[in-house]
Parts: sequence; structure tokens; C-alpha cells
Amino acid sequence: MTEYPDSNKETPIQQPAVDTDFTREFRQVRKSLVLIAGVLSLSFFGLAVVYVQWMAPTVEGLSGRIGELAYFRAREMQEAGEVAAAVDLYEEALTRRFDDPRQRGWAQRHFGELLNELERYEEATEVLEACVADFPEDFQAWRLLVHAYQQLSDYDAAAAVGAAWYRLAGEVGAKENRGHAAYHYAMSLLQLGDEDAALAMFREGYALNPRTENAFRAAVLHERRGEYEEARVLFAAYVGQRSGQYIDDARSRLEQLREQG
Repeated sequence: MTEYPDSNKETPIQQPAVDTDFTREFRQVRKSLVLIAGVLSLSFFGLAVVYVQWMAPTVEGLSGRIGELAYFRAREMQEAGEVAAAVDLYEEALTRRFDDPRQRGWAQRHFGELLNELERYEEATEVLEACVADFPEDFQAWRLLVHAYQQLSDYDAAAAVGAAWYRLAGEVGAKENRGHAAYHYAMSLLQLGDEDAALAMFREGYALNPRTENAFRAAVLHERRGEYEEARVLFAAYVGQRSGQYIDDARSRLEQLREQG
């Protein structure tokens, strides 16, 4: 009788022969991978520590100075004659945070000054109004703002700004600057047709700061009124400065008045 294998019996599974060289190489590779993983982990940890301790404060500091960086770049472009680029950078700077608030004020004033030079007076008034609101003791910004309104023929606004500047300069004890404010305020009053108030303000400005154009403007108004003695005194005072925008005109007028006796 032919014998058949009993299907109910488990047939032993023969294990393949072990390749000892392969096993040894595999273990070495595994150890190498574990070592590399450890090194990478330490490297990333080290980088994280370096970032937290050194780079993060620097990055955070720079993020707080984005406004300053854009402002400085705008100044460079302006000085290089790249006006369009400067305008874009000023606009960008004023949308960003400044680490030093004073730098923001300077950016506003310089941007307003540039807009005045470009005869973009409406935009200049917006920038400069914000500047004097945030930094009221920036007297140069007040002067630029008065100029912008005068160029727009908005003499009511120019007079209001001049009056505010004149008042503020008095409050902080800036006597000489108050003399400049008086001049710009008086010019606006004169353009509004209020000659009496303008003359009074010119004379006040001259008393506060003799080295201004107040003396010349007051002298011209006195001469127009026929008040020649007052005119001679103020023309002489102005000529005595030996410099000024209207020095030649003042000298000529003074000579004529002296000839008249």
C-alpha cells in the first residue's frame, strides 16, 4: 500500500541559513542611523537654543524698527534724487511700527517737506497735521504746515495753524521761535485783509526775535499808512542786521524816507 503523508500533522518549517555577514552589516548600519538621528536632534536643539538666546531678540528688535528702516531708506532715495521711490518708502514707513517715536515724527516732517517741494500740498497738510498732533514741539513741522495751507490759498487754515504755533511756542518758552511763528501768523492775517492785526503781530514778532523779517513787514505797513517815522525806525533796524531776504529793498526804502525828511 502506498503511504501518503498525514495532512493533519504539522510539517516542520525549515529555517533558512543565516547570513552572518549580512546581519553584522545591518547592525552596523542601524547603529549609524541611530547615531546620525541623535546628532541631528542635538543639532536642531542647538539651533533652537541659539535662536532663542541670540537670534530671536535680534529679529524681534528688527521687526520693531521696520518703520525706521523704511524711513532711512526713504531719506537715501530722496537725497539720491529718486523722488518716486522716496515717496513710496515714506508711505510704507508710516504704516509700520517705530521703535523710537521721535523717528516717526521726523519721518512725518521730512515726508511733508518733500510733498511741499513736489507741490502736493493737500497730501502735505494731511501728513503734517498728523505730525504736529503727535509731536507739537516740532516747530519746523508747524512752519511747513502753514506754508502748505498758504500755497492752497486756504488762509483761514494757515492763520489758525499760525495762531496755534504762536501760542504753543509761548507756552514752552521758545521766545525766538515764537517770533518766527508771529511772522507766519501775521502773513496769513494780512492775506485775510486784517491789516491792523497783522501789523500788531509783526511788531510783536520783532520784539520777540529782532533777527526775523517782522521788522521789514511792519515797516512796509507803517509806510503805507503814512507813518514814516515808525517806518524809518524799523527799516533802519532791519538794515542793521546786514542780512535778510529783503535787505536791498529795505535799504532803498530807507534812503527814500530819509530824503523826504
